Parts: sequence; structure tokens; C-alpha cells
Amino acid sequence: DDAAQPVPMGAPLLTLKGLTKTYTLKKGRKAGAAAINQTIRALDGINLVVPKGKCLGLVGESGCGKTTLSKIIVGALKPNDGEVHYQLSANRSIELTQLSDQDWRREGLREKLQFVFQDPYGSLNPRMPVSEILTEPFLVQAVGDPQWRRERAIELMHLVGLDPRKLSAYPHSFSGGQRQRIGVARALALHPDLLICDEPVSALDVSVQAQVLNLLKDLQAALGLTYLFISHNLAVIDYIADRVAVMCRGILVEVADRTELFNNPTH
Repeated sequence: DDAAQPVPMGAPLLTLKGLTKTYTLKKGRKAGAAAINQTIRALDGINLVVPKGKCLGLVGESGCGKTTLSKIIVGALKPNDGEVHYQLSANRSIELTQLSDQDWRREGLREKLQFVFQDPYGSLNPRMPVSEILTEPFLVQAVGDPQWRRERAIELMHLVGLDPRKLSAYPHSFSGGQRQRIGVARALALHPDLLICDEPVSALDVSVQAQVLNLLKDLQAALGLTYLFISHNLAVIDYIADRVAVMCRGILVEVADRTELFNNPTH
């Protein structure tokens, strides 16, 4: 089947064109005066390409629009303007911003794009044992039978370097770094192509950060994953990213290869 040729390594997997997102704030009004609406541009004409099999680092200060961008990519927010193109196969791409929830499901996009969240404490349900956390994606997408899901959960635990005997434990009995590994395992459950990592190590100690970053690098090499890695920590980005995009106040001010950017930053 010609249509299902995989996207070659290094080719664009995700392409953002002219993304703009504005928010309107209503100012309080004085007696007799009309309310003043202030418009805030969270994103201003973002153009960006994420190549297959690479890690694109997205850096910028807090409030510059990084998380807004990631939410638009996964369909949680609609942009005012612009397009997000996702390459499903070598000769078929799909524009994500206009899709309905049914379209996302029909195209299998929820499996292909996964999120690793910032807070390993807030992103795992404290009332679910790890076995349920890891098999939940299969239940939601109706994949496999209970036996197969159980085996896959054991595989995922091995994959992220955790002991499968702890599958029956609850999140509170794990450390922050281990919880983030569980979060990574859950994101990998459905064999995604693209992982959006939104500050995945910012809540962890420095020594644990290195472990989780090494895990992400190893998984990228082993599984051919593509990362959009959002952070405000330049040391983390220097360690994991191939290319770096710098955002400032909703504008992309610089995009360059990592070595070039750190040796000769223009912004």
C-alpha cells in the first residue's frame, strides 16, 4: 500500500504555519465609561518544523506562549489563525486545527501524539494503581484484552526501568523521578510517533532530572521517537535537543541547531 509508507527520518513530522492565538481581557470600567477590551497575543505568527526522529527544544521565559502552543498542537485549544500539519505517512499529511474529536479518533491521532506532563504528582491519579494507570490508554482506545494489557504494562515498566512487581502499588509510594517514569511509560503505551514533553523534569531534583533525560534519550534512540521538548532550563535543552527554538512574548525569535545556538546566540 503506497499510502502507508512511513515518514522518513529527518523529514518534517509536524509543521506549524503562521499560528496566532489571542486572548481578550475585559478591563474594569469606571462610571459612565465603556469597558475597555485589552487583547493579548499569546502566539504571534509561529512557523516551526519538527523533524521525524529528532528532538526540537522550545525555550522561553514563563508566559511566552510555550504551553499555549503545545495545547494547540494536541487540539486542546483552537488558534485564531494558522495551521498545524501532521505527516501521517510519507505522502499524506493532515491539518489538525480544524479536526473534530471524532476526526482525531478516526485518524488514530490520539495514539500518535502523546503528552508528558510537567508535574509527576498532579498528572497521575492517586486512586489508581500503576497497572491501571498504564492500561487506561488501551481501555480508552479499546485495544487488546485484559491479559494482553497486563503483559504490555509489564513491558512498559521494563522499558522505563521500573520493577514490574510494583504494578499493584499506588503513585504515592514512588519517588518523583519514578512517577515521571510512570508518566513516560503511560505516554508510550500506544506507540506514539511524537511526544510533547512540557517541562517534564522541572519539578524534579537535579540528579533525578539527569536520569529522566537519559531515559528519554535512550527511548528516542530505541523507538525512533520524535520530541517537542518544552523547557525554560537551558542546561536541560542543551543536553537533550538537536535543534532549539527560542520564544519571547509569543514570537519565535530564533531557531538554530543546538551547538550553533549555544555558541553564538543572536537573541
